[in-house]
Amino acid sequence: MTGLAVEAAQKALEMVEVDPSDVDLVLLCTSTPDDLFGSAPQIQAALGCKGNPLAFDITAACSGFVLGRVSASCYIRDKFSFVFALELVLPQFFHSLQKFELSV
Repeated sequence: MTGLAVEAAQKALEMVEVDPSDVDLVLLCTSTPDDLFGSAPQIQAALGCKGNPLAFDITAACSGFVLGRVSASCYIRDKFSFVFALELVLPQFFHSLQKFELSV
């Protein structure tokens, strides 16, 4: 899943013409993280973000998008002076469904 997140982030940053070195915050919102300790720092490193932007996971199911948006908004509007926040929302249920045989 981390590889998919990196690819999506690269495309999103290209679309809005933001260099990864300008990113201040990386949020990964998912209910199925690859790593128990969080994947956002791995995504940050893979993107080549400079200056050690804040990076953390928000482990939540359907509400992950909203929680991520509120968190990013707080960091941008508060005293942190953040300008660019990258929010990645990746629900992935494939691993959970693999053990079940789905047939009609």
